[in-house]
Amino acid sequence: MGKLIKETDTKDRDAILAAIGLGKQFATALVARLLAFARDESNTRPTSRVKILGTEGVSVQLASCCHPIPGDSICGYMRKGQGMTVHRKDCHHVARGRETEPERWTSIGWKDENNQQALFTVPVDLVVTQERAALASIATELARFGSSIIGLAVEDGKRSDESPTLHLTIQIRNRAHLKEVLGNLSQLPTVKSVYRLLDGDRKRDYSV
Repeated sequence: MGKLIKETDTKDRDAILAAIGLGKQFATALVARLLAFARDESNTRPTSRVKILGTEGVSVQLASCCHPIPGDSICGYMRKGQGMTVHRKDCHHVARGRETEPERWTSIGWKDENNQQALFTVPVDLVVTQERAALASIATELARFGSSIIGLAVEDGKRSDESPTLHLTIQIRNRAHLKEVLGNLSQLPTVKSVYRLLDGDRKRDYSV
């Protein structure tokens, strides 16, 4: 709870409850954050358990710009003294980096024995009919398929006729799991469209 108070920049537990009552905070999202804090760090930071072909003995981390997950085509960027950063092959940093520093980039792949219970963070956008009604059904559906929300922001439509967008960060096991989760979310009556965010302003629909 102390971490949540600090993250939400509130005074204490009562202030958080008041913010929920006033509609300034989403209870579902705050519960998701509390659960994330309560998990062992090895479960919330799966990069330490990522197995990449040809990287034995090398420190590996996943790029925050494109959020690669098992099943994605990937490349590795080696930085002296800092190990390897794994990017999606279609990340805009890859094309640019291979032009300027080709010697630092290499094609890599996921090992088949990656822990199937490890969870990876993936940013997604959902255009919804009404954010409060949608969020409850989305959280329920995610839990049903072994996923959860660990980050949330709401963007209201700029015009009165525009639908709000939920910017979520969810936990996913691999590409197949992501496709299953987003496909089911797209069927909810409160959800108009679902996108996986790639890098920059790029996004892809739920067919991933």
